[in-house]
Amino acid sequence: MKSIRMRLWSGMMILSAVVILLIFLFQIVFLERFYTEMEISAAGRDVAELVSEIELYGDLREAAVSPDIIEKADQISYDRNMQVQIALSDDGIIYSSQTGGERMPGMMQSETAKALISALGGEEYRNQTVHNRFGNKIAIMGFPVMSDAGVDGAVLVSFSLASVEDTAEILKKQLVIIALVIMVVSVIISSVLSKKFTEPVRLISEAAEAYSRGELEKRLPDLGEDETGQLARRMNEMGEALTRNEMLKKELISNVSHELRTPLTIIRGYAEAMRDITGDDAEKRSRQLGVIIEQSGRLGNIVEDMLSLSKLQSGTETLRLEPFSVYDILEEIRLMYGANSEKRTFEISGEDCRGREVTGDRRKIEQVLYNFISNAFVHTSPEDSVEVRISENDGFMRIEVADSGPGISGEDIGHVFERYYKGSRDKDSVSSGTGLGLAIVKGILELHKAPYGVESEPGSGAVFWFELPFS
Repeated sequence: MKSIRMRLWSGMMILSAVVILLIFLFQIVFLERFYTEMEISAAGRDVAELVSEIELYGDLREAAVSPDIIEKADQISYDRNMQVQIALSDDGIIYSSQTGGERMPGMMQSETAKALISALGGEEYRNQTVHNRFGNKIAIMGFPVMSDAGVDGAVLVSFSLASVEDTAEILKKQLVIIALVIMVVSVIISSVLSKKFTEPVRLISEAAEAYSRGELEKRLPDLGEDETGQLARRMNEMGEALTRNEMLKKELISNVSHELRTPLTIIRGYAEAMRDITGDDAEKRSRQLGVIIEQSGRLGNIVEDMLSLSKLQSGTETLRLEPFSVYDILEEIRLMYGANSEKRTFEISGEDCRGREVTGDRRKIEQVLYNFISNAFVHTSPEDSVEVRISENDGFMRIEVADSGPGISGEDIGHVFERYYKGSRDKDSVSSGTGLGLAIVKGILELHKAPYGVESEPGSGAVFWFELPFS
């Protein structure tokens, strides 16, 4: 009973059993009574119409011999299989139908007498009695016939309810057969439906178990457009994401080991050279110390970038929002690049926004701009320019960093913000970066809930952009 399939099957079977039980209850307990009441009520309506027509004559004796009344009484007698009698207050029964019905046995004349007395007293009489010989039920009714002077007579009817009892008995037997058929059909349908409903769950469970074992290549078939089908598609997407994360993890290990090994090897080599070869050559020792310092700085940058990305992805990084000038940050970055050995610079356009401030974490936005500009320098030759364009866009300041490099292919442009992604744009460029810069940018801007993106075509450079609200 722990499986969903068994519980679903059991629930459907219980529902079928309850439905059959209710049908049995109403059909067996109430059917005969309900059917009897329906027959008596229908007969009563027909006789009431006959009484109304008799009363229109005004004279009961004249009505009793009227062809119309006799035809009406005989028709009711034939249709309902009942005996119809018309009685006068003084002379007793003056008409008795000859078609259909059955005459009351002598021992049951008392019931007819009761009906006649009640009807002549102005009260309608209805009762059921049991045939003293055959044991079947018989309905007896008496209806007063009224005139202006009072009660002139009565119409008495009697008919057997054997047909009702026989019909009820047949229906009960049919009900047993129907119940058995319903139970068999319910078992089949419940089995089919429970399997149909639980099979997708089983497949999804197997896929989840496979993912837990590291079998990330498993995919689910199309399970339709309902909730289970949507869940299956989400599972497939999760499998693809896990596969990609597994590949990225392997690339991470490979790239990090490579990135760390290179500066460590250089540092160790130059340190050994200083120990064993340099001697008293101050110029050579200074140059080698410069290399060691440079590679140590690169090693520190790698570790710092990895820590920054880890904080952003873990959700532990917080923002310190404040108004600041983007132009001030850009000037600081320009001075920093002008002071290093490369002496690279970039152009700034958008004087209309120079005096306006935006809201954000100044330190983190500075890192975003630095990474975008550094990335642009990496993919732009020293002879070509890098431009930072600033404009207003519906209450936001839009900052674009444009380079004139080789551009980004269509297959790569959707992955440039992923960590350690190496696209065709990077194949011909040599960089000392960590491969985490754009991933850090993505984390910072998503933390700000700021729109960002990249626009590029192969051979036409690239434009990286983001937007911040004005203060």
